[in-house]
Amino acid sequence: MPTVEIVSLDCNRLLPIKNSTLPFTVLQNRKLISHRSLFQEELNKINGTILHLGNKKFGRNTCFFASELIDWASEIEKMKLIKINGKEKFKEDLEIFTFTPSMFASIIKVLKCALKYSPINKIFFYTDIQTGNDLEVGKMYGNISFEDFIKKQNGEYYIFNTLYEIHK
Repeated sequence: MPTVEIVSLDCNRLLPIKNSTLPFTVLQNRKLISHRSLFQEELNKINGTILHLGNKKFGRNTCFFASELIDWASEIEKMKLIKINGKEKFKEDLEIFTFTPSMFASIIKVLKCALKYSPINKIFFYTDIQTGNDLEVGKMYGNISFEDFIKKQNGEYYIFNTLYEIHK
């Protein structure tokens, strides 16, 4: 099951997010500790507020997954080849995804809030999924604008086990 986490970089407070208005649950902490260790080394180098996004049914438990945020029936699941940085790769070499359409507006809302409260206008967005594949895990996507990150939902895709550094 996947985890989905966002870090509002250099943010020194919890964010004004109301779980009652979202179709998923957001847990927040000023200590940057991931539910999984894939990007913990990167988190140890920065300050901010971490947001853990998870299925509503888990409530405020300390460990939960975000499987309901992922569109498991997406058209990308049927693709054989995908393009990464202009090069074609076999889809089996990477785990790609899009968000569940009914969740996407709320995910955007949380991302915007995290960007707003980051004094340097930057956030980290990353996922972690454990699979049986021999994946390229723990990749850094690099710097991407908020608009370009959002565009990946329509016509492109996101890559599991990838940290995206998003700016305004």
